[in-house]
Amino acid sequence: MGSYKMYDCADSIMRHKIPLENLKSENRNSFNSSIISVAFFDDVRVLVFTLRPIKQSIAALESQSCTLADCFLGLAKAIEIIANQ
Repeated sequence: MGSYKMYDCADSIMRHKIPLENLKSENRNSFNSSIISVAFFDDVRVLVFTLRPIKQSIAALESQSCTLADCFLGLAKAIEIIANQ
């Protein structure tokens, strides 16, 4: 359940990127220097890209029709994405 929350939070940040950037530019003193950094949204994008297959694998594992092959394929996808980062 934890990766669902992390993925959903990071995905929400990416979906609201433009309003957050506007808010950041209007209230620069209200934000931590990490968030003001240009790399912040790039880092969140990588996190979303990495967490998506993990979330999908967990959802597959929770289904009634999950097999060991499904588990293996989900793990292989997650490893491939993490290795390519």
